[in-house]
Amino acid sequence: MNNTPLYLYSFTNLGEALEDTLEHFMKELQIDEELKNTFISNFYATLEETMNQFSTERAVVSGYLESYQHLTSTWKFWIKNASIMSSSVELNSKMLKIIAVESNQEKGTTQEKEFVSSKPYKKRKSR
Repeated sequence: MNNTPLYLYSFTNLGEALEDTLEHFMKELQIDEELKNTFISNFYATLEETMNQFSTERAVVSGYLESYQHLTSTWKFWIKNASIMSSSVELNSKMLKIIAVESNQEKGTTQEKEFVSSKPYKKRKSR
């Protein structure tokens, strides 16, 4: 496995649904915190392993950069009218959010910092 910060997977629809479901089970006292964390840890590990195994293509993303944000070693990009093209698929979206993490290639580790929400940069119209 590589050193991708695992918390990034919690921003997927599947990750959010899993966390919501586990929170519900905790409130109903059907599982405890330790079991919840085990489920989430296994989800992260399985998703990362699957992504590494099956994502071998490179894609080209184009569109209008609506805004961007840099937090520590994490970049967020919001792309309007996005088009994603690879050798096997072409997808279009009205809005695409990309989260990218800078990695330290020399040491082979990813700099994992606490992910903090802040207001994204918005381009200003030129006069």
